[in-house]
Amino acid sequence: MPLRETIDRIRSQPVPPNEESTKVQAVLPTLADLGWDPANPGRVQYEYDVGAKNKRRRVDIALIGKPDVMAFIEVKAPGQKLDDHLDQVLEYAFRIGVDICALTDGLEWWFYLPREKGPPRNRRFEVIDLKSDSTERVAASFESYLLREELLGHRAERRAKEALGSLRNLKELRKRIPQVWREMRNRPDPELVELVTRRVSAQTRLQPAPEQIIAVLRDEAVPDGHGLPGDPTTGPPKRDSSNKDSKPSSPNEERKERKRHLGRSPTGFRLWGKRHGATTHRAVLLGVAHALFDRHEGQFHKALELRGRKLPWISSDPDDLRAASAIQGSRYFIDVHLSAKSIERRCHRLLATFGYDSNALKILFD
Repeated sequence: MPLRETIDRIRSQPVPPNEESTKVQAVLPTLADLGWDPANPGRVQYEYDVGAKNKRRRVDIALIGKPDVMAFIEVKAPGQKLDDHLDQVLEYAFRIGVDICALTDGLEWWFYLPREKGPPRNRRFEVIDLKSDSTERVAASFESYLLREELLGHRAERRAKEALGSLRNLKELRKRIPQVWREMRNRPDPELVELVTRRVSAQTRLQPAPEQIIAVLRDEAVPDGHGLPGDPTTGPPKRDSSNKDSKPSSPNEERKERKRHLGRSPTGFRLWGKRHGATTHRAVLLGVAHALFDRHEGQFHKALELRGRKLPWISSDPDDLRAASAIQGSRYFIDVHLSAKSIERRCHRLLATFGYDSNALKILFD
């Protein structure tokens, strides 16, 4: 009788009352359709002895190859727990060296790779249930793992290992995806913030500040923002003019100012009206870069486009730079192998990239 008809017939019959009825009514007809003649002891053996002479142990059904045992099947009556003797059966299967081990109550089948490492739950690669699974799925599993030709050619074991590997990968993904998402939400990278920013802007025609997007990702209250670009319909961001200590200077005044401080170390810098400590020009550059990243994290990728004649100014890979220093709070590095004059120029160029004019920054020397 074809396998699929046998499966449907088993499903339609009354539930077997005991273990022996389960063998006769469900297990043996299935094995017959899979090429295992239940009446041929050269193919199917019952109460297969796996113990030492002084300690008899038996497995319900052994499927015999030439001359190896290819699979064990342990049969239970419907309603009994299939895993009551699982450890013992897997131990026997491992000792004998069979490819596949199955536990069944005639309706539910659990399949294991006995030679795999780990506890039984980590060696189970397939479960089928005649009560709920489709006939086609049940038949495909039987043919993949218990068909005589597949077992004799060890293709069933190879296929089972692939199935177990897929299950382990799925388990790892189910564990890691939520963890990665939580990490991304708690410490959003610029790409994620930029993606959400673009989506919000496209749907609302409003431009959220990066810290607003970050707050939403972290399930925090959305802040008001701090001077970032507003509604994109109003045009580009306004130039920052909050530095009250600085007034627009003529080119001659700027040259005189730089000459006056030539060779001196700074004592700090004032950015957007707020004073910051810095005792070197490199510290000024790092401070400006950090402040820009803090304000414009979602758009900070713009700074990656700034380049010298050969090398970039900023990169996520420190090997791209001559003397890389980390920008605090970010995954980026900035090249600090520069003269004081070059650092000052780069600070102003960085500010201009995000819409601020040179008056937003003043390097302090007293």
